[in-house]
Amino acid sequence: MIGVEQWLSFAWVLGAITEEERQDYFDTAQSAVSAAVIAQAPLVGSMEGTDEIEIVRFALKEAIKSGKAYVSGPFADGVVMGKEGSRHLGWKIDPKGLYLIPDAVFDVATEMAIELSLTIPETKKSLHAKLRKSKYLLTTNWGMGRKSTASRRVIDGKERTVLRLQPTFLSE
Repeated sequence: MIGVEQWLSFAWVLGAITEEERQDYFDTAQSAVSAAVIAQAPLVGSMEGTDEIEIVRFALKEAIKSGKAYVSGPFADGVVMGKEGSRHLGWKIDPKGLYLIPDAVFDVATEMAIELSLTIPETKKSLHAKLRKSKYLLTTNWGMGRKSTASRRVIDGKERTVLRLQPTFLSE
C-alpha cells in the first residue's frame, strides 16, 4: 500500500487528481487488497483465526463503498457514508458513535458475505454475542434486565433500537 500511497501523492502534487480523488483511489485500492487477502484465506488455511467481527466490518464497509448501504447524519439530514437510496444502516453521531440498526447490519453483512464468499456469524444472536465480546460495542442493555445487545435511543425524534458502536467501526 505504500507504493499506491506514494503514487497517489505524486499525482496529487502534480495536480493530476484532487485530494478527494486521491482518498477515493486509496480507499478503493485498500479495499481491493483486503478483499484479495480475505479471498486467499481458504487457499492458505482455515479462517478459524480470523475475527468474525472484523469480517462483518469488512463486509459492511464493502456494502457502503459499492453503494449497497449508507449511514446518515444525526437527523437523517444527508448521507455521511455510502449512497442514499440504498439500504439504511443507521446514523453517525460524532463523537458519540455509530447507531446501527440491528436487522440492517445482519442482513447487509450476510448479503455481502455471500457475495464475497466470506464466513460471518450465522444468526443475529451469535453476531450480537460476538459484538458484546468485541472492543467496538459501547453500550448494551445486557445487565439492565432486557438481556439485549441493542439499546434504545432517541434519534431523529423517534425511539429506536440500535447497536451503539465505536465511531471508527466502519472507518478504520
